[in-house]
Amino acid sequence: MKEIDGLEKVWATGASPNLADYAFVMAHGRGSDVSDMQSMLPTVGSSNIYCVMPRGPLEIMPGRYAWYPFFWNENLTENMRYLNMSFELLDHSIQHLYDVGFKDEQIVLIGHSQGANLLIEYFLANPRPYKALISMRGCVLGNYGDDRDFHNTLPPTLVLLNAGRRDPYIPMRKTDQSFNMMKRLGANVYKVQYEAGHGVHRSELTDLKKLLAKNFNYEE
Repeated sequence: MKEIDGLEKVWATGASPNLADYAFVMAHGRGSDVSDMQSMLPTVGSSNIYCVMPRGPLEIMPGRYAWYPFFWNENLTENMRYLNMSFELLDHSIQHLYDVGFKDEQIVLIGHSQGANLLIEYFLANPRPYKALISMRGCVLGNYGDDRDFHNTLPPTLVLLNAGRRDPYIPMRKTDQSFNMMKRLGANVYKVQYEAGHGVHRSELTDLKKLLAKNFNYEE
């Protein structure tokens, strides 16, 4: 894994872009860094994947980073202000993929926890026909009563909201709210429940490997 020339805070690993069938944009959780996302790749298999991994712009403790300062149900206004900074890193990451030859339909967004929230918000604000969005314990930002107005119609990108039945941080009610919002906007969205907490379960990485082999044709 190496930092991409000309891009601060964005690392790349996996197959060479000219040999890869897909490009993954992988966003780590709060208090983590890019190595956590890299650790998923041996289980998924990355022989035909070029992976870019931006790092959150906020260092909340030494070597630990975040995309915005507060939790999903706190201080929406301040979180959204910082989210714009994080969106710039995603813009640069995706532009890099275009520059090395990838098209939208080859790009898969994958995030865990706060990184999944980030990618959901990015897709809602900048809807493009990516191959898939895989959210591992992610949700739309804002408490249940917060007014979130989205006017964009979402493309038929596959969206998987992977929830943990024992997740202490994102209740199933919040996953359902996020699912219903995206469904209303036209997303091809599914909720997938795992017998897990907030961490990534090995079985969902195995499922992702199977989904990759099936060209992201999802069957419930």
